[in-house]
Amino acid sequence: MVLHRSDSSGDTFIFSSYLSAADPSGWGASIGYGTSISFPSISNSLGESGNSGMLSGCQATPGCIAYIGISYESKVQAAGLGLAELKNAAGNYELPTPATILAESNALAAKTPPTETLSMIYDSAPDGYPIVNYEYAIIPAKKAAPGGTGGSGIPFTGPSTQQGERQHVLDQVNFQPCPPPCVRFPKKQIAGIAG
Repeated sequence: MVLHRSDSSGDTFIFSSYLSAADPSGWGASIGYGTSISFPSISNSLGESGNSGMLSGCQATPGCIAYIGISYESKVQAAGLGLAELKNAAGNYELPTPATILAESNALAAKTPPTETLSMIYDSAPDGYPIVNYEYAIIPAKKAAPGGTGGSGIPFTGPSTQQGERQHVLDQVNFQPCPPPCVRFPKKQIAGIAG
């Protein structure tokens, strides 16, 4: 059985981005990517809501194939489910480990713009995991005055700003810190928020 997310999700966005990049003339041309997509209609296919739905659906279905966010890795392991190696653009098959995630993000650090809006999906790092992304928090650019509505939102990579800084927070969800050359971007964004 093949499971997919029936709700709109960032996991669907990055997984379908990977499929589109890895198979541009097939998946990319016919299905594409997004937070909600029309998955191919196949027998033994089931939509689930959220990572918890994907996890319970896989637990109930021996031989299941699904995509579940890295923050659920410990729950996936506790459920006795396995992880698949995915082929990267260099042709190597990799598991999502701290080393392969960092290899992918470090390979793209020099290309990261100050806004940190960069696709790190299916890049050419030989030992990189092919599905990596920056995590963002949207917060007011200026704190609202009492009774006010606040300012516009900005993206930043909050607790993942530096090696060792708040690492315990990252470890709980299997996230990795920003590559060292990119730390200045979220730090500058955070410093620009008026309190």
